[in-house]
Amino acid sequence: LKINLFFLFLNVIIKIKKLCINKELIAIDILIYTNKLNNEIIPQWINEIYLEYNIKCEIYPNIDLNDTEGFLPFKILFEDTNINEIKGKYLLSGFEFYVYDNDDNMAEVLRDDSGEDIEKYRNKIIDAKKNIMFSFDEESDPIEGVFSYIAIRMLAKLLNGVIYDTYRGIYFDSNEFNVIEKDKIDDMILEYSENGDLIIHEFEEWH
Repeated sequence: LKINLFFLFLNVIIKIKKLCINKELIAIDILIYTNKLNNEIIPQWINEIYLEYNIKCEIYPNIDLNDTEGFLPFKILFEDTNINEIKGKYLLSGFEFYVYDNDDNMAEVLRDDSGEDIEKYRNKIIDAKKNIMFSFDEESDPIEGVFSYIAIRMLAKLLNGVIYDTYRGIYFDSNEFNVIEKDKIDDMILEYSENGDLIIHEFEEWH
């Protein structure tokens, strides 16, 4: 309960800061369909993010992924950035994170779905035991957006999961879901911060 209240508090504060710069909050919802999820994967997840993108990160201590609902915070450092506002700084970022059991109703929907992309993954999704939902805001908080896309891709890779982009209605595997290229991270962040309204949450300490 204490941890969940802390997540709620962080989420509220971050959303208030976004609203203060007069940007509309537009949530992006992305799912990973998988057969497994356990806390042993956390160190591998953190390591894959660093190896692939040179982003040091640390997840909230003693987290239980299967018992987390709401904002999941990370301490992150972009080692290769040339953006002065964040260069050499540890930041607080993250995304909303929910884990659900895949049910028979979802399987029925998928059986009726059509499209070339779903055909490659239909059976894998129907057989999946869990779906993990990530929700984040890429427009008013580009750092959150960039880190979320990266974290989703690396977790899906480790879980051998199928990614579903609800906004575009397209299914991917982790190789196809290369939304953020390593050498384009700064460009993606600056794309939404040309007016000097880049939201930065400097990391202080875990509570």
